Amino acid sequence: MHRVSRHVDVEKLPHFSQQLYAHALTLQEVIGNEGEVPYDRLRPGCGRQAAEQFKVFHRTLGRRAKETVTISPPQHKILNGGR
Repeated sequence: MHRVSRHVDVEKLPHFSQQLYAHALTLQEVIGNEGEVPYDRLRPGCGRQAAEQFKVFHRTLGRRAKETVTISPPQHKILNGGR
């Protein structure tokens, strides 16, 4: 059985997040124009927009690119609204 790692590759996380954001922007545009302009025509522009907005994250995380981040399991109190 495959075990899920609790470590995140800090070098890959910003790129993955940027791609996910670009996808969300593209879908938002497709929905907004009711499908008149297809996804594949909108994606390049949304990709550029996401890249521009993510520049600050790339610079910040670039300083720590060799580090590994450990993700803690969710806390019971957080999941139950602080109770």
